[in-house]
Amino acid sequence: MTAFCVADKSICKMNLSNPLYFLLPADYLDKDLPDTLNGNWSQAGGSSEGAVYSTMVGLKQLGVSVKPIDTWPQQGIVIAHSRNLPKSRPSYWKRLYIVCWQIDHMRCDYAQAHIVSNTKMLASAGLSLYDKLLLPGLRHILHFPTELSLVPRDFKRSNMFENIVYAGAPKNLMAVFQTQEWDQMLDREGLFFRIVERSDRMGDYSQTDCILAVRPVEQQILQKPPSKLWNAWRAGVPAILGPEPGFRDYRKSELDYIEVETADQALAALIKLRDNPVLRQAMIENGRQRMKDCSVETILGQWVEFINGPLQSEAQAWFQGPAWKRSLFCLARTARMGLRKLRHSLK
Repeated sequence: MTAFCVADKSICKMNLSNPLYFLLPADYLDKDLPDTLNGNWSQAGGSSEGAVYSTMVGLKQLGVSVKPIDTWPQQGIVIAHSRNLPKSRPSYWKRLYIVCWQIDHMRCDYAQAHIVSNTKMLASAGLSLYDKLLLPGLRHILHFPTELSLVPRDFKRSNMFENIVYAGAPKNLMAVFQTQEWDQMLDREGLFFRIVERSDRMGDYSQTDCILAVRPVEQQILQKPPSKLWNAWRAGVPAILGPEPGFRDYRKSELDYIEVETADQALAALIKLRDNPVLRQAMIENGRQRMKDCSVETILGQWVEFINGPLQSEAQAWFQGPAWKRSLFCLARTARMGLRKLRHSLK
Protein backbone atom coordinates (compact mmCIF):
# COMPACT_ATOMS: atom_id res chain seq x y z
CA MET A 1 0.00 0.00 0.00
CA THR A 2 1.26 3.47 -0.92
CA ALA A 3 1.32 5.88 1.99
CA PHE A 4 -0.93 8.90 1.66
CA CYS A 5 1.05 12.11 2.08
CA VAL A 6 -0.60 15.19 3.57
CA ALA A 7 2.51 17.33 3.83
CA ASP A 8 1.05 20.04 1.57
CA LYS A 9 -2.26 21.31 2.88
CA SER A 10 -2.24 24.46 0.77
CA ILE A 11 -5.19 23.26 -1.31
CA CYS A 12 -7.31 23.28 1.84
CA LYS A 13 -7.15 26.98 2.62
CA MET A 14 -10.84 27.55 3.11
CA ASN A 15 -13.24 29.39 5.34
CA LEU A 16 -16.31 27.23 5.73
CA SER A 17 -19.26 29.54 6.25
CA ASN A 18 -21.45 26.57 7.20
CA PRO A 19 -20.51 23.60 9.44
CA LEU A 20 -19.91 20.36 7.52
CA TYR A 21 -20.97 16.90 8.75
CA PHE A 22 -20.80 13.34 7.44
CA LEU A 23 -23.78 11.30 8.64
CA LEU A 24 -23.04 7.61 9.36
CA PRO A 25 -24.87 4.84 11.25
CA ALA A 26 -24.15 4.68 14.98
CA ASP A 27 -23.21 0.99 14.83
CA TYR A 28 -20.59 1.76 12.17
CA LEU A 29 -19.08 4.65 14.16
CA ASP A 30 -18.93 2.37 17.21
CA LYS A 31 -16.38 0.15 15.44
CA ASP A 32 -12.64 0.41 15.98
CA LEU A 33 -12.13 2.66 12.97
CA PRO A 34 -8.80 3.96 11.63
CA ASP A 35 -8.23 7.69 12.00
CA THR A 36 -5.82 8.04 9.06
CA LEU A 37 -5.84 6.77 5.50
CA ASN A 38 -2.60 4.94 6.25
CA GLY A 39 -4.31 2.83 8.92
CA ASN A 40 -5.73 -0.67 8.63
CA TRP A 41 -8.85 -0.51 6.45
CA SER A 42 -9.36 -4.24 5.97
CA GLN A 43 -12.38 -4.22 8.31
CA ALA A 44 -13.61 -0.63 7.98
CA GLY A 45 -13.79 -0.41 4.18
CA GLY A 46 -15.59 -2.42 1.51
CA SER A 47 -19.01 -0.79 2.01
CA SER A 48 -20.85 2.45 1.34
CA GLU A 49 -20.16 3.41 4.97
CA GLY A 50 -16.46 2.72 4.43
CA ALA A 51 -16.47 4.89 1.31
CA VAL A 52 -18.07 7.81 3.16
CA TYR A 53 -15.90 7.42 6.26
CA SER A 54 -12.61 7.11 4.34
CA THR A 55 -13.43 10.25 2.38
CA MET A 56 -14.12 12.12 5.60
CA VAL A 57 -10.88 10.87 7.20
CA GLY A 58 -8.88 11.94 4.15
CA LEU A 59 -10.44 15.40 4.24
CA LYS A 60 -9.68 15.74 7.96
CA GLN A 61 -6.06 14.81 7.26
CA LEU A 62 -5.96 17.66 4.78
CA GLY A 63 -7.19 20.06 7.42
CA VAL A 64 -10.84 20.32 6.36
CA SER A 65 -13.15 20.96 9.30
CA VAL A 66 -15.58 18.06 9.10
CA LYS A 67 -17.27 15.98 11.80
CA PRO A 68 -18.86 12.50 11.80
CA ILE A 69 -22.36 12.31 13.29
CA ASP A 70 -25.06 9.65 13.72
CA THR A 71 -28.04 11.98 14.22
CA TRP A 72 -29.21 15.17 12.52
CA PRO A 73 -27.45 18.37 13.63
CA GLN A 74 -29.51 21.48 14.33
CA GLN A 75 -28.11 23.23 11.25
CA GLY A 76 -25.39 23.00 8.63
CA ILE A 77 -24.39 20.87 5.65
CA VAL A 78 -24.86 17.11 5.92
CA ILE A 79 -23.33 14.59 3.50
CA ALA A 80 -24.51 10.98 3.68
CA HIS A 81 -24.94 7.89 1.57
CA SER A 82 -28.46 7.49 0.23
CA ARG A 83 -29.29 4.40 2.26
CA ASN A 84 -28.09 6.04 5.51
CA LEU A 85 -30.40 9.01 5.15
CA PRO A 86 -33.66 8.54 7.12
CA LYS A 87 -36.77 8.00 5.00
CA SER A 88 -38.43 11.04 6.55
CA ARG A 89 -36.77 14.44 6.49
CA PRO A 90 -36.17 16.24 9.82
CA SER A 91 -38.78 18.76 10.97
CA TYR A 92 -36.14 21.54 10.85
CA TRP A 93 -35.19 20.54 7.29
CA LYS A 94 -34.94 24.15 6.07
CA ARG A 95 -31.96 24.73 8.40
CA LEU A 96 -30.04 21.88 6.74
CA TYR A 97 -28.44 21.51 3.34
CA ILE A 98 -28.46 17.76 2.64
CA VAL A 99 -26.20 16.10 0.08
CA CYS A 100 -27.15 12.56 -0.93
CA TRP A 101 -24.24 10.39 -2.11
CA GLN A 102 -25.59 7.81 -4.57
CA ILE A 103 -22.98 5.03 -4.50
CA ASP A 104 -24.87 2.05 -6.02
CA HIS A 105 -28.17 3.41 -4.74
CA MET A 106 -31.26 5.47 -5.57
CA ARG A 107 -31.68 9.19 -4.93
CA CYS A 108 -32.91 10.51 -1.60
CA ASP A 109 -36.12 12.42 -2.32
CA TYR A 110 -35.60 15.33 0.07
CA ALA A 111 -31.86 16.00 -0.45
CA GLN A 112 -31.06 19.35 -2.04
CA ALA A 113 -28.02 18.01 -3.95
CA HIS A 114 -26.72 14.65 -5.11
CA ILE A 115 -23.26 13.19 -5.64
CA VAL A 116 -23.23 10.83 -8.63
CA SER A 117 -20.72 8.42 -10.16
CA ASN A 118 -20.45 9.29 -13.84
CA THR A 119 -21.25 11.86 -16.51
CA LYS A 120 -24.29 9.94 -17.74
CA MET A 121 -25.96 10.57 -14.38
CA LEU A 122 -25.56 14.31 -14.94
CA ALA A 123 -27.69 14.10 -18.07
CA SER A 124 -31.47 14.16 -17.93
CA ALA A 125 -31.46 10.54 -19.14
CA GLY A 126 -30.19 9.61 -15.69
CA LEU A 127 -33.39 10.86 -14.05
CA SER A 128 -36.90 9.51 -13.84
CA LEU A 129 -39.69 11.62 -15.37
CA TYR A 130 -40.88 13.00 -12.04
CA ASP A 131 -37.30 13.82 -11.04
CA LYS A 132 -36.97 15.85 -14.24
CA LEU A 133 -40.19 17.74 -13.55
CA LEU A 134 -40.00 18.23 -9.79
CA LEU A 135 -36.87 20.31 -9.19
CA PRO A 136 -34.19 17.60 -9.61
CA GLY A 137 -31.59 19.67 -7.78
CA LEU A 138 -27.86 19.97 -8.30
CA ARG A 139 -25.64 17.00 -9.16
CA HIS A 140 -21.87 16.62 -8.91
CA ILE A 141 -19.45 13.81 -9.81
CA LEU A 142 -17.18 12.79 -6.94
CA HIS A 143 -15.55 9.53 -5.88
CA PHE A 144 -14.05 7.91 -2.79
CA PRO A 145 -10.52 6.58 -2.10
CA THR A 146 -10.65 2.96 -3.32
CA GLU A 147 -9.16 -0.14 -1.68
CA LEU A 148 -6.91 1.64 0.84
CA SER A 149 -5.50 -1.74 1.90
CA LEU A 150 -4.88 -2.87 -1.68
CA VAL A 151 -2.03 -5.35 -2.19
CA PRO A 152 -0.70 -5.16 -5.79
CA ARG A 153 0.18 -8.15 -7.94
CA ASP A 154 3.34 -9.96 -6.86
CA PHE A 155 6.10 -9.01 -9.29
CA LYS A 156 7.48 -12.54 -8.94
CA ARG A 157 4.56 -13.79 -11.03
CA SER A 158 6.27 -12.05 -13.94
CA ASN A 159 4.76 -13.39 -17.24
CA MET A 160 2.43 -15.89 -15.59
CA PHE A 161 -1.18 -15.64 -16.73
CA GLU A 162 -3.42 -18.13 -14.96
CA ASN A 163 -5.50 -16.57 -12.20
CA ILE A 164 -8.58 -14.63 -13.26
CA VAL A 165 -10.42 -12.92 -10.40
CA TYR A 166 -13.75 -11.25 -9.78
CA ALA A 167 -13.78 -9.33 -6.48
CA GLY A 168 -17.28 -8.55 -5.27
CA ALA A 169 -20.71 -9.93 -4.48
CA PRO A 170 -21.70 -12.85 -6.78
CA LYS A 171 -25.07 -11.17 -7.44
CA ASN A 172 -23.19 -8.43 -9.31
CA LEU A 173 -21.56 -10.89 -11.73
CA MET A 174 -23.25 -12.41 -14.79
CA ALA A 175 -24.56 -15.88 -13.93
CA VAL A 176 -22.74 -17.49 -16.85
CA PHE A 177 -19.43 -16.80 -15.13
CA GLN A 178 -20.60 -18.77 -12.10
CA THR A 179 -21.28 -22.05 -13.92
CA GLN A 180 -19.36 -25.29 -14.14
CA GLU A 181 -19.31 -24.90 -17.93
CA TRP A 182 -17.41 -21.62 -17.63
CA ASP A 183 -14.87 -23.15 -15.27
CA GLN A 184 -14.39 -26.08 -17.64
CA MET A 185 -13.84 -23.78 -20.63
CA LEU A 186 -11.17 -21.89 -18.75
CA ASP A 187 -9.58 -25.10 -17.51
CA ARG A 188 -9.12 -26.23 -21.11
CA GLU A 189 -7.24 -22.99 -21.76
CA GLY A 190 -5.03 -23.37 -18.71
CA LEU A 191 -6.88 -20.64 -16.78
CA PHE A 192 -8.51 -20.57 -13.35
CA PHE A 193 -11.40 -18.29 -12.34
CA ARG A 194 -12.05 -17.30 -8.74
CA ILE A 195 -14.71 -15.17 -7.03
CA VAL A 196 -13.55 -13.24 -3.96
CA GLU A 197 -16.54 -12.02 -1.97
CA ARG A 198 -15.04 -11.51 1.50
CA SER A 199 -14.53 -7.77 1.97
CA ASP A 200 -11.30 -8.27 3.92
CA ARG A 201 -9.76 -10.16 0.98
CA MET A 202 -11.04 -8.18 -1.98
CA GLY A 203 -8.04 -5.86 -1.92
CA ASP A 204 -5.42 -8.62 -2.20
CA TYR A 205 -4.33 -8.84 -5.84
CA SER A 206 -0.98 -10.48 -5.12
CA GLN A 207 -1.89 -13.68 -6.99
CA THR A 208 -4.18 -12.09 -9.57
CA ASP A 209 -3.25 -12.01 -13.26
CA CYS A 210 -6.42 -10.43 -14.65
CA ILE A 211 -9.68 -8.90 -13.40
CA LEU A 212 -13.00 -9.96 -14.91
CA ALA A 213 -16.16 -8.04 -13.96
CA VAL A 214 -19.32 -8.04 -16.10
CA ARG A 215 -22.64 -7.31 -14.43
CA PRO A 216 -25.94 -9.05 -15.26
CA VAL A 217 -27.69 -7.35 -18.17
CA GLU A 218 -30.81 -6.72 -16.09
CA GLN A 219 -28.88 -4.94 -13.33
CA GLN A 220 -28.89 -1.17 -12.96
CA ILE A 221 -25.41 -0.01 -13.97
CA LEU A 222 -26.04 3.72 -14.15
CA GLN A 223 -25.12 4.37 -10.52
CA LYS A 224 -21.94 2.28 -10.44
CA PRO A 225 -18.56 3.93 -9.74
CA PRO A 226 -15.38 3.05 -11.70
CA SER A 227 -13.74 1.41 -8.68
CA LYS A 228 -12.96 -1.96 -10.28
CA LEU A 229 -11.11 -0.29 -13.15
CA TRP A 230 -9.14 1.89 -10.77
CA ASN A 231 -8.26 -1.10 -8.61
CA ALA A 232 -6.93 -2.92 -11.68
CA TRP A 233 -4.67 -0.01 -12.56
CA ARG A 234 -3.39 0.25 -8.99
CA ALA A 235 -2.93 -3.52 -8.66
CA GLY A 236 -0.94 -3.79 -11.88
CA VAL A 237 -3.25 -6.20 -13.72
CA PRO A 238 -5.24 -5.94 -16.97
CA ALA A 239 -9.03 -5.72 -16.70
CA ILE A 240 -11.90 -7.19 -18.71
CA LEU A 241 -15.03 -5.20 -17.88
CA GLY A 242 -18.64 -4.73 -18.92
CA PRO A 243 -20.08 -1.71 -20.77
CA GLU A 244 -20.63 0.56 -17.78
CA PRO A 245 -20.80 4.38 -17.94
CA GLY A 246 -18.45 4.67 -14.96
CA PHE A 247 -15.71 2.75 -16.80
CA ARG A 248 -16.29 4.50 -20.11
CA ASP A 249 -15.83 7.91 -18.49
CA TYR A 250 -12.18 7.00 -17.91
CA ARG A 251 -11.46 5.08 -21.10
CA LYS A 252 -8.95 6.95 -23.23
CA SER A 253 -7.55 3.99 -25.19
CA GLU A 254 -7.94 0.24 -25.61
CA LEU A 255 -5.08 -0.22 -23.16
CA ASP A 256 -7.24 1.02 -20.27
CA TYR A 257 -9.39 -2.15 -20.28
CA ILE A 258 -11.06 -4.62 -22.61
CA GLU A 259 -14.84 -4.19 -22.85
CA VAL A 260 -17.03 -7.28 -23.28
CA GLU A 261 -20.72 -8.11 -22.97
CA THR A 262 -20.85 -11.92 -23.27
CA ALA A 263 -19.00 -14.98 -22.02
CA ASP A 264 -17.73 -15.71 -25.54
CA GLN A 265 -16.25 -12.23 -25.77
CA ALA A 266 -14.72 -12.58 -22.32
CA LEU A 267 -13.13 -15.93 -23.23
CA ALA A 268 -11.73 -14.49 -26.46
CA ALA A 269 -10.27 -11.55 -24.50
CA LEU A 270 -8.66 -13.89 -21.97
CA ILE A 271 -7.09 -16.03 -24.69
CA LYS A 272 -5.84 -12.89 -26.42
CA LEU A 273 -4.19 -11.70 -23.20
CA ARG A 274 -2.79 -15.14 -22.43
CA ASP A 275 -1.15 -15.39 -25.85
CA ASN A 276 0.11 -11.80 -25.98
CA PRO A 277 2.42 -10.92 -23.09
CA VAL A 278 3.40 -7.71 -24.89
CA LEU A 279 -0.22 -6.53 -24.76
CA ARG A 280 -0.50 -7.49 -21.08
CA GLN A 281 2.60 -5.51 -20.21
CA ALA A 282 1.41 -2.53 -22.24
CA MET A 283 -1.89 -2.54 -20.30
CA ILE A 284 -0.04 -2.77 -16.99
CA GLU A 285 2.28 0.11 -17.90
CA ASN A 286 -0.68 2.14 -19.12
CA GLY A 287 -2.41 1.50 -15.80
CA ARG A 288 0.59 2.86 -13.94
CA GLN A 289 0.33 6.05 -15.98
CA ARG A 290 -3.41 6.34 -15.40
CA MET A 291 -3.12 5.85 -11.62
CA LYS A 292 -2.66 9.57 -11.12
CA ASP A 293 -6.23 10.09 -12.37
CA CYS A 294 -7.59 8.03 -9.47
CA SER A 295 -4.99 8.61 -6.76
CA VAL A 296 -6.12 9.45 -3.24
CA GLU A 297 -4.59 12.90 -3.64
CA THR A 298 -6.52 13.54 -6.87
CA ILE A 299 -9.83 12.32 -5.44
CA LEU A 300 -9.54 14.36 -2.25
CA GLY A 301 -8.37 17.40 -4.19
CA GLN A 302 -11.61 17.25 -6.16
CA TRP A 303 -13.56 17.03 -2.92
CA VAL A 304 -11.76 20.10 -1.54
CA GLU A 305 -12.60 22.07 -4.68
CA PHE A 306 -16.23 20.97 -4.38
CA ILE A 307 -16.49 21.88 -0.69
CA ASN A 308 -14.69 25.18 -1.08
CA GLY A 309 -16.65 26.20 -4.17
CA PRO A 310 -20.04 24.82 -5.28
CA LEU A 311 -21.07 23.25 -1.97
CA GLN A 312 -20.55 26.36 0.17
CA SER A 313 -22.09 28.69 -2.40
CA GLU A 314 -25.11 26.42 -3.01
CA ALA A 315 -25.70 25.91 0.71
CA GLN A 316 -25.38 29.64 1.36
CA ALA A 317 -27.92 30.35 -1.35
CA TRP A 318 -30.29 27.84 0.30
CA PHE A 319 -29.93 29.32 3.80
CA GLN A 320 -30.03 32.98 2.78
CA GLY A 321 -32.45 32.76 -0.16
CA PRO A 322 -36.12 33.75 0.00
CA ALA A 323 -38.38 31.55 2.10
CA TRP A 324 -40.74 30.94 -0.83
CA LYS A 325 -37.99 29.15 -2.74
CA ARG A 326 -37.41 26.74 0.13
CA SER A 327 -41.16 26.19 0.45
CA LEU A 328 -41.49 25.52 -3.29
CA PHE A 329 -38.64 23.03 -3.15
CA CYS A 330 -40.26 21.36 -0.15
CA LEU A 331 -43.61 21.04 -1.97
CA ALA A 332 -41.97 19.62 -5.11
CA ARG A 333 -40.00 17.02 -3.18
CA THR A 334 -43.06 16.06 -1.11
CA ALA A 335 -44.85 15.41 -4.40
CA ARG A 336 -41.85 13.39 -5.54
CA MET A 337 -42.08 11.18 -2.44
CA GLY A 338 -45.80 10.71 -2.95
CA LEU A 339 -45.32 9.67 -6.58
CA ARG A 340 -42.68 7.15 -5.57
CA LYS A 341 -45.06 5.55 -3.04
CA LEU A 342 -47.84 5.47 -5.63
CA ARG A 343 -45.59 3.81 -8.22
CA HIS A 344 -44.51 1.16 -5.76
CA SER A 345 -48.11 0.48 -4.66
CA LEU A 346 -49.12 -0.16 -8.30
CA LYS A 347 -46.40 -2.77 -8.86
